[in-house]
Amino acid sequence: MQWFLREENGKLSATRLAFLLWAVGVLVMWIIACVNKGELQAIDNSVVTVLGLLMGGKAVQRFGENTPAAAGGAAGVGS
Repeated sequence: MQWFLREENGKLSATRLAFLLWAVGVLVMWIIACVNKGELQAIDNSVVTVLGLLMGGKAVQRFGENTPAAAGGAAGVGS
């Protein structure tokens, strides 16, 4: 499981941890609600929105880390 939580450089990713905890928490709570009611329950839009924001935030973070300026390159500096 640690391979999922680590970046390419070997550091732990807090964003990936938050995504994983949120997704597992939602899944567990949804299963409990379905078992208690005896039927499939809808997942609130706000819960799905937070999940989407966490995934989108990770994508934006990853894109920002892979730009030449973020990598310490001279591209785009001073022009």
